[in-house]
Amino acid sequence: MRVTWMGAILATLLVACESIAPPAQETVVETYGKFDTVPRVAIATAYAPEIEALMPFLENGVEYQENGVSFWTGDMAGEEVILFATGISLVNAAMNTQLLIDHFNVEAIVVSGVAGGVDPDLSYADVTVASKWGQYNEMVFMRETDPGVYFPHPGLGPEFEPFMFMGPRGMPVSNAADPNSSDRRFWYPVDEGLMEIAKVAAESAEMKACASEDLCLPRTPKIVFGGAGVTGSVFMDNAAFREYLFETFDAQILEMETSAIGTVAYANDVPYIAFRSLSDLAGGGGGVNEYPIFEVLASDNNAALVLAFLEAYD
Repeated sequence: MRVTWMGAILATLLVACESIAPPAQETVVETYGKFDTVPRVAIATAYAPEIEALMPFLENGVEYQENGVSFWTGDMAGEEVILFATGISLVNAAMNTQLLIDHFNVEAIVVSGVAGGVDPDLSYADVTVASKWGQYNEMVFMRETDPGVYFPHPGLGPEFEPFMFMGPRGMPVSNAADPNSSDRRFWYPVDEGLMEIAKVAAESAEMKACASEDLCLPRTPKIVFGGAGVTGSVFMDNAAFREYLFETFDAQILEMETSAIGTVAYANDVPYIAFRSLSDLAGGGGGVNEYPIFEVLASDNNAALVLAFLEAYD
């Protein structure tokens, strides 16, 4: 990384995402009921670079708006889809995924976006398809009884090895298939059928290696299946915590939305899968965080897998 990029990177970190110009042929604003009853695959992104990588491929677009959120229906790679941005972080992701399910006929949810790499075998612009997702900062903060000794409140102990005083644990979530249940869960597995389609799609999805004419990676990015993804409402850029997440959860990547989407999908009995491409190393790289350099390349590689997935979906 050239030193001359540092100022540009820091400036980018302070700039809010620009608004997304929709390609829609029509805009519909409603308040209650279903906007559209056609069975569709929903493609959930979080913010501008992720949705902008997919927007050019949307045909016959119609925009629907609810609570300030835009949902675009249309055709993509021969499939009926709904494309939308949840907004960044867990609360936005959960709230707007439920809004999606309330107003559309959703067959499946495909998450497409960037992430921080946790597995040291992964590098920039690699695309991951984790088998399950969990929320790492659903935690109990334990009392320090002696210096460096932490004790949980009875009945509220951590379910995983703590990081200092912070102990992750699951939470009770009910499910549409059994509304009387409210099991404590940490992991939300992705749908096995969607995973098999993704493996077929990976054979034809072309990965890019160059973020610009002047910046190409030393190898072509790869698509990796399996392991876990973890989510938290944290911009995580810490090497020690990155190592903890890898060792504790077998985490491949981390980000700020997918486990919330997975929780809502589980609650509504809707299958989901997530494609996440590395924009940075979550504190594992040297110098300033790398995501402003690689977020567009990572988003493009993710979009390539989404398109191949939609072509293989039938």
